[in-house]
Amino acid sequence: VKQAGLFIENDDRNSLIELWKEGRYLSPRALDSSRSPLPNPLNATMREWLSEESSRVSLLLADFGDGKTAFTYMLARELISEFRDKPRDGWIPIRLALRWFSRPNVNSRDLFRARLEDLGSDVAQWRDLVESRKVLVILDGLDEMTKSLNEDAVRSAIDLLTDCCNVELEQVQKILITC
Repeated sequence: VKQAGLFIENDDRNSLIELWKEGRYLSPRALDSSRSPLPNPLNATMREWLSEESSRVSLLLADFGDGKTAFTYMLARELISEFRDKPRDGWIPIRLALRWFSRPNVNSRDLFRARLEDLGSDVAQWRDLVESRKVLVILDGLDEMTKSLNEDAVRSAIDLLTDCCNVELEQVQKILITC
Protein backbone atom coordinates (compact mmCIF):
# COMPACT_ATOMS: atom_id res chain seq x y z
CA VAL A 1 0.00 0.00 0.00
CA LYS A 2 1.42 3.36 -1.00
CA GLN A 3 1.36 6.22 1.47
CA ALA A 4 -1.16 8.07 -0.72
CA GLY A 5 -3.53 5.12 -0.34
CA LEU A 6 -3.84 5.83 3.38
CA PHE A 7 -5.47 9.21 2.78
CA ILE A 8 -9.18 9.64 2.46
CA GLU A 9 -11.48 12.45 1.41
CA ASN A 10 -10.87 15.71 3.28
CA ASP A 11 -7.71 14.54 5.09
CA ASP A 12 -5.31 17.39 5.76
CA ARG A 13 -2.49 15.45 4.11
CA ASN A 14 0.30 17.89 4.86
CA SER A 15 -0.54 18.08 8.57
CA LEU A 16 -0.82 14.30 8.87
CA ILE A 17 2.47 13.73 7.06
CA GLU A 18 4.22 16.28 9.27
CA LEU A 19 2.87 14.64 12.42
CA TRP A 20 4.19 11.29 11.19
CA LYS A 21 7.60 12.57 10.04
CA GLU A 22 8.36 14.63 13.09
CA GLY A 23 7.19 12.01 15.56
CA ARG A 24 5.08 14.66 17.28
CA TYR A 25 1.98 12.48 17.48
CA LEU A 26 1.14 10.98 20.86
CA SER A 27 -1.62 8.41 21.09
CA PRO A 28 -4.52 9.96 22.99
CA ARG A 29 -6.01 8.62 26.18
CA ALA A 30 -9.65 7.55 26.05
CA LEU A 31 -12.65 6.53 28.11
CA ASP A 32 -14.57 3.26 27.96
CA SER A 33 -18.35 2.99 27.47
CA SER A 34 -18.92 3.69 31.18
CA ARG A 35 -16.80 6.87 30.82
CA SER A 36 -13.98 5.43 32.94
CA PRO A 37 -10.41 6.10 31.75
CA LEU A 38 -8.87 3.25 29.81
CA PRO A 39 -5.71 1.94 31.49
CA ASN A 40 -3.61 2.36 28.33
CA PRO A 41 -3.35 4.93 25.52
CA LEU A 42 -5.87 4.50 22.70
CA ASN A 43 -3.28 2.99 20.37
CA ALA A 44 -2.52 0.17 22.84
CA THR A 45 -6.23 -0.35 23.45
CA MET A 46 -6.89 -0.69 19.71
CA ARG A 47 -4.02 -3.14 19.37
CA GLU A 48 -5.49 -5.26 22.18
CA TRP A 49 -8.80 -5.23 20.34
CA LEU A 50 -7.07 -6.30 17.11
CA SER A 51 -5.63 -9.32 18.91
CA GLU A 52 -8.97 -10.37 20.42
CA GLU A 53 -11.20 -12.97 18.85
CA SER A 54 -14.42 -11.58 20.33
CA SER A 55 -15.68 -8.29 18.92
CA ARG A 56 -15.39 -7.68 15.19
CA VAL A 57 -16.54 -4.04 15.27
CA SER A 58 -15.32 -1.24 17.52
CA LEU A 59 -16.69 2.29 17.78
CA LEU A 60 -14.45 5.26 18.46
CA LEU A 61 -16.65 8.12 19.65
CA ALA A 62 -15.34 11.63 20.28
CA ASP A 63 -16.26 15.26 19.75
CA PHE A 64 -15.52 17.10 16.52
CA GLY A 65 -11.84 18.04 16.36
CA ASP A 66 -10.68 15.56 19.01
CA GLY A 67 -8.39 13.79 16.53
CA LYS A 68 -10.30 10.68 15.43
CA THR A 69 -9.18 11.01 11.81
CA ALA A 70 -5.57 11.77 12.80
CA PHE A 71 -5.63 8.75 15.11
CA THR A 72 -6.89 6.41 12.38
CA TYR A 73 -4.26 7.72 9.96
CA MET A 74 -1.44 7.22 12.49
CA LEU A 75 -2.70 3.76 13.38
CA ALA A 76 -2.89 2.86 9.68
CA ARG A 77 0.66 4.12 9.09
CA GLU A 78 1.97 2.05 12.01
CA LEU A 79 0.14 -1.07 10.85
CA ILE A 80 1.42 -0.71 7.28
CA SER A 81 4.99 -0.29 8.55
CA GLU A 82 4.64 -3.41 10.66
CA PHE A 83 3.05 -5.30 7.77
CA ARG A 84 6.02 -4.49 5.54
CA ASP A 85 8.36 -5.92 8.19
CA LYS A 86 6.25 -9.00 8.99
CA PRO A 87 3.60 -9.60 6.30
CA ARG A 88 2.55 -12.94 7.75
CA ASP A 89 1.57 -11.42 11.13
CA GLY A 90 0.70 -7.86 10.15
CA TRP A 91 -2.55 -6.05 9.58
CA ILE A 92 -3.53 -4.31 6.36
CA PRO A 93 -5.55 -1.17 7.14
CA ILE A 94 -8.03 0.28 4.66
CA ARG A 95 -9.57 3.68 5.46
CA LEU A 96 -12.93 4.75 4.01
CA ALA A 97 -14.62 8.14 4.45
CA LEU A 98 -18.24 7.72 5.46
CA ARG A 99 -18.90 11.29 4.31
CA TRP A 100 -19.23 9.67 0.88
CA PHE A 101 -22.67 8.40 1.96
CA SER A 102 -23.99 11.97 2.24
CA ARG A 103 -24.12 12.10 -1.57
CA PRO A 104 -27.47 11.32 -3.21
CA ASN A 105 -28.33 7.77 -4.27
CA VAL A 106 -25.30 5.97 -2.90
CA ASN A 107 -24.99 2.54 -1.37
CA SER A 108 -22.29 0.57 0.39
CA ARG A 109 -21.27 -1.28 -2.77
CA ASP A 110 -20.62 2.03 -4.56
CA LEU A 111 -18.56 3.35 -1.63
CA PHE A 112 -16.53 0.20 -1.37
CA ARG A 113 -15.87 -0.18 -5.09
CA ALA A 114 -14.94 3.50 -5.47
CA ARG A 115 -12.38 3.16 -2.66
CA LEU A 116 -10.92 0.02 -4.22
CA GLU A 117 -10.57 1.91 -7.50
CA ASP A 118 -8.78 4.74 -5.63
CA LEU A 119 -6.33 2.13 -4.40
CA GLY A 120 -5.88 0.61 -7.88
CA SER A 121 -7.70 -2.57 -6.92
CA ASP A 122 -10.98 -4.36 -7.53
CA VAL A 123 -13.40 -6.72 -5.77
CA ALA A 124 -11.62 -9.90 -6.94
CA GLN A 125 -8.28 -8.72 -5.52
CA TRP A 126 -10.08 -7.62 -2.36
CA ARG A 127 -11.57 -11.09 -1.83
CA ASP A 128 -8.15 -12.67 -2.26
CA LEU A 129 -6.69 -10.21 0.23
CA VAL A 130 -9.24 -10.79 3.02
CA GLU A 131 -8.95 -14.55 2.60
CA SER A 132 -5.17 -14.51 2.98
CA ARG A 133 -4.40 -11.56 5.30
CA LYS A 134 -5.64 -9.80 8.41
CA VAL A 135 -7.54 -6.72 7.30
CA LEU A 136 -8.73 -3.77 9.38
CA VAL A 137 -11.30 -1.54 7.70
CA ILE A 138 -11.58 1.93 9.22
CA LEU A 139 -14.89 3.64 8.48
CA ASP A 140 -14.23 7.25 9.39
CA GLY A 141 -17.01 9.73 10.12
CA LEU A 142 -20.35 8.08 10.94
CA ASP A 143 -21.52 11.53 12.02
CA GLU A 144 -20.74 12.87 8.52
CA MET A 145 -23.05 10.47 6.70
CA THR A 146 -26.02 12.80 6.94
CA LYS A 147 -26.55 16.53 7.22
CA SER A 148 -29.66 16.05 9.32
CA LEU A 149 -29.95 14.28 12.65
CA ASN A 150 -33.66 13.58 12.41
CA GLU A 151 -34.81 10.03 13.12
CA ASP A 152 -35.23 9.00 9.47
CA ALA A 153 -31.80 10.32 8.45
CA VAL A 154 -30.05 8.60 11.36
CA ARG A 155 -31.93 5.34 10.70
CA SER A 156 -30.95 5.51 7.02
CA ALA A 157 -27.28 6.12 7.92
CA ILE A 158 -27.26 3.18 10.32
CA ASP A 159 -28.95 0.96 7.72
CA LEU A 160 -26.30 1.90 5.13
CA LEU A 161 -23.52 1.25 7.63
CA THR A 162 -25.03 -2.08 8.69
CA ASP A 163 -25.29 -3.12 5.05
CA CYS A 164 -21.69 -2.09 4.47
CA CYS A 165 -20.44 -4.14 7.46
CA ASN A 166 -22.63 -7.20 6.88
CA VAL A 167 -22.50 -7.43 3.09
CA GLU A 168 -19.54 -5.66 1.51
CA LEU A 169 -17.25 -6.21 4.50
CA GLU A 170 -18.61 -9.52 5.81
CA GLN A 171 -15.25 -11.31 5.40
CA VAL A 172 -13.20 -8.57 7.07
CA GLN A 173 -11.71 -9.55 10.44
CA LYS A 174 -11.99 -6.12 12.14
CA ILE A 175 -13.92 -2.90 11.50
CA LEU A 176 -13.26 0.37 13.34
CA ILE A 177 -15.98 3.03 13.02
CA THR A 178 -15.41 6.62 14.11
CA CYS A 179 -18.13 9.10 15.04
